[in-house]
Amino acid sequence: MPTCDVDHVRYQVAPDSLRAVLTPRKVHTHTPFFDSSMVTGRAVRTPPPGFTLTTDQFTPGCTRTTNSGSKQAASTVSRVARQPGRMVSCSCLAMRGSRQVLDGWVGSYDSETNRAPRPQVNDNEGTMTGQTLVRQPSPMLAEGLLTFRKREPVDVGLAVRQWEDYVEAFHTAGWKTIEVDPVDGCPDGVFIEDTMVVYRNVAVISRPAHTSRRRELDAAEAAIASLGYSIKRIHAPGTLEGGDVLKVGRTIYVGRGSRTNAEAVRQLRSFLEPLGAHVVAVPITKVLHLKSGVTALPDGTIVGYTPLVDDPGRFPHYMGMPEESGAHVVDLGGGLVLTAADCPRSVEIIEDLGYEVIPVDVSEFQKLEGCVTCLSVQLRGSTD
Repeated sequence: MPTCDVDHVRYQVAPDSLRAVLTPRKVHTHTPFFDSSMVTGRAVRTPPPGFTLTTDQFTPGCTRTTNSGSKQAASTVSRVARQPGRMVSCSCLAMRGSRQVLDGWVGSYDSETNRAPRPQVNDNEGTMTGQTLVRQPSPMLAEGLLTFRKREPVDVGLAVRQWEDYVEAFHTAGWKTIEVDPVDGCPDGVFIEDTMVVYRNVAVISRPAHTSRRRELDAAEAAIASLGYSIKRIHAPGTLEGGDVLKVGRTIYVGRGSRTNAEAVRQLRSFLEPLGAHVVAVPITKVLHLKSGVTALPDGTIVGYTPLVDDPGRFPHYMGMPEESGAHVVDLGGGLVLTAADCPRSVEIIEDLGYEVIPVDVSEFQKLEGCVTCLSVQLRGSTD
């Protein structure tokens, strides 16, 4: 393997080249470096500012290095694709305290198209399409429904900025976002996950327990139908909200609580079991939705905040997390996991399992019993 000497420090050069560029988002330091740890398995020192390196071939993966001056770890996530002939240029991200924090993102970049390539990743249901539905927060967001939490002041302006950062996290990971039309007078409309359940090529349109939320459905149904999905609907007396549905491979857990009833579970089972799904009802009494208490890592491990999980034994592979928001993850494919920014111990646990974590601040939505899963509907197709 070729080597190069910079400032009396020898760096091994990986063969293949690309240009990885930093999308600025609250980044405190921009210290370029080339890190061979993904090739050698060993971290290397950070080269001097301005250091760039042209190589013949670069191995896709993620990089880690150590800032020897401050002894603080810095990390970048390189969503890299083979781009022969490009320049390697990465950036070092800053620390807060002793915890590794991803305040920015390093993404793969094609200098000819100015776009990041779509990830080619297999997920629980098939091949990731890289599309997700989102809807902007309503000016009435602070008036959203509450069940288990006391009402707190909500900064709608901050919520809008947090939502924009949330959407940008998907873009950076290579996803295309599709904005569903907002609906006047629907403060909970941003929680678009509740409008449907998508499995393979079928979208089951929900029927929220609160009649005030049913006006959110039409625009969401129009958006998913325009993408070619077959439409099914939950009918009265069934009530179902998408936040109660957790898909883990072909197993679909459905929370039976205040928002989803037994009749809706029966209807959902009739729609999805012919497609090969196995629908399992899970009684919940401590949280608004099933996914308020548990979600799933890409390998199928159920992560939950145990004080809010009625019966962890219902899940074959369960792992308790130390913070409530640590139980909320979104699989972005390729070993990338989206979490809230306020669960540092949980992030460390997830990273120790070999995943790269993208934390986003969703504090204003958490005040309304929302989390990182509620704000989008990921569309994942199937090849079988």
